[in-house]
Amino acid sequence: MNSSCAERSHALWIYAPIAYESEVHRGISRCASQTGAKVTVVLPNTFRHIDVSGAVGVISALEPPGLLSGLNAFVLQLGVPVVDLGLNEPQLSLPRVLLDYKAAGKLAAEQFVAHGVRNLHYMGWCGGRWHDDLRIDGYQQAARAAGLKVHVTAFADAGSPVSEHIDRALAQMALPAGVFCSYDRVAADVLRAVKKRGLRVPQDVELIGGQHSEVDSAYTDPPLTSIDLNLEQQGFTAAELLHALVCKHPHTPDRVVVPGISLVERHTTYREQPEMREALQYIERNLGTDLSLDDVCRAAAASRSTLQRRFKQYLGHGVMTEVKLRRVEKAKRLLLQTTWSATEIAGKVGYETAAHFYRTFKEVEGISTGQFRKRSREQQS
Repeated sequence: MNSSCAERSHALWIYAPIAYESEVHRGISRCASQTGAKVTVVLPNTFRHIDVSGAVGVISALEPPGLLSGLNAFVLQLGVPVVDLGLNEPQLSLPRVLLDYKAAGKLAAEQFVAHGVRNLHYMGWCGGRWHDDLRIDGYQQAARAAGLKVHVTAFADAGSPVSEHIDRALAQMALPAGVFCSYDRVAADVLRAVKKRGLRVPQDVELIGGQHSEVDSAYTDPPLTSIDLNLEQQGFTAAELLHALVCKHPHTPDRVVVPGISLVERHTTYREQPEMREALQYIERNLGTDLSLDDVCRAAAASRSTLQRRFKQYLGHGVMTEVKLRRVEKAKRLLLQTTWSATEIAGKVGYETAAHFYRTFKEVEGISTGQFRKRSREQQS
């Protein structure tokens, strides 16, 4: 790296999204730490109050034309390289790093087809939203390849509450059905409506959320299958591209589509996997206790080998790794929602010693509990 590039890299990068994504931020920060750059977040309601002098580049998810916060003009008038994370302003000639929404739609349809589901539905905020268009395109392509048709329920500009459209679609739906939703939040709304109608999940309705959110998937009742679009990698890749632009590297790409999407399968698509359902529900109910693999196996009425095989098949890791990850997620919520000390939280999430909890949290999150709480509160403020 030449000296001028080093100077620019050690300056300020801005993350300016229409809607903040912590995983994207984490990816940007990971790349920035490798170059020595600093990252400042500006949002539609904060950009006028933050000093961005010295900024050398921006990673932004620009607003669609209908929104008038002024964020787009703020970003563009800085006169520095901009990497965009979306297509809300397609007429602008900007390098872009995009999530593979089309592949997500294809993955959802293939999952339903593999389970023998013939009635496929899509629900979301459609109508001029480029990411929904891509999801639907991939979903319909995979459905057509299986000789199936997709029924689309669009909420945008619908003129009545979303709940009414969901209820109407469910009333007309041939069962069993597979429903793919634009966001996990939408899928959670559908899940509540399905339960209210007395339908079984997943026997009558299988559900998949389209953009993995822990709050709206892992902690719904029952837990919701969703598609992880690899947001952290999007942030990291965008930061790499911005670094190349700041350093004026030749042959930087105009568009990158982030690979590595995956299906995070939970209760709403499990079929004939009662041991998985029982194991996950038992883990969630008993995170604050001294859980062992044998405890989980007894609750699921499954042998060690069977349960470990199922977990690795559907979740990509073993039983106790899932326990560890869920404990850390619960700890993160408690760090943000309470004033409890990390030592107090350690006991709440099943650790006998604070030292073990501290080691595990840093192993999973890459930062200490104190750093996590401080950074999260700074971002919120």
